[in-house]
Amino acid sequence: MSNRPSATDNRPGAISIEFVEFAAPDPAPLAALFEHLGFRAAARHRSKDVTLYQQGEINFIINATPGSFAQGFAAQHGPSICALALRVPDATRAYQQLLDQGAWEATTSAGAMELNIPAIESIGGTQVYLVDRFGEDLSIYDVDFHPLQSDRPEQPELQRLSSLVLSVCAGRGDEWRDFFCRLFGFEAIDACNLKSPDGSFQLEIREGTAAGLDLTDEGIGALRLTSADPARLCHRLKQAGIDPIPAGDGDIQLKLPVANAAFDLIIGH
Repeated sequence: MSNRPSATDNRPGAISIEFVEFAAPDPAPLAALFEHLGFRAAARHRSKDVTLYQQGEINFIINATPGSFAQGFAAQHGPSICALALRVPDATRAYQQLLDQGAWEATTSAGAMELNIPAIESIGGTQVYLVDRFGEDLSIYDVDFHPLQSDRPEQPELQRLSSLVLSVCAGRGDEWRDFFCRLFGFEAIDACNLKSPDGSFQLEIREGTAAGLDLTDEGIGALRLTSADPARLCHRLKQAGIDPIPAGDGDIQLKLPVANAAFDLIIGH
């Protein structure tokens, strides 16, 4: 029996992150970065130029499909995070609940015999997908992807995605805090940090102060990943030419070898 919580009141009951989707005009540097970080290419989409990278509990997707939303996003923002997928008990019900509460419908496309995954628009024009096929059940990767033969590391260096950093324009933090609390049931820890309904990850809201920022500069600006041994991982990355930068509280920010990347990666315990 699947261990899934039910949606409560008028919220979808989002319980965890299924995947983070990346896009870039040239996906090769992103793919190389993920491999340096210890991710393995685990599966490829049956009909689209989409590759799944996995490590520990983390699923990253690179979408290089011509004419796709992801490539349109990359043309505007450069290498960036264009979408996030949340696991929910019932995707159809959750989608309708979100629309009823004022969420913005996102246009998605599915080919023949592919899953139609509903999505809403989110910060900076990114999308939030709603996924209810995961865990012990038939997952989205079993349906839409072909597995690739690759070695799974015995001990992954990165375990999970602990938080996402939302970059917002000055004065708009309250608006995005309300968006995730009201629609998805996140809990405000303080003015800048939100906890997911099940406590599995957090959202950090950072208001920009630089002159000239506008709404197109908003988005998912950074990911915080956990490692059992950040020092060991950073030593290996430095040998590969990826410089670690101390970021306070024991965290390490990586100087990404991806030109004009619109996101950061932070490694912590």
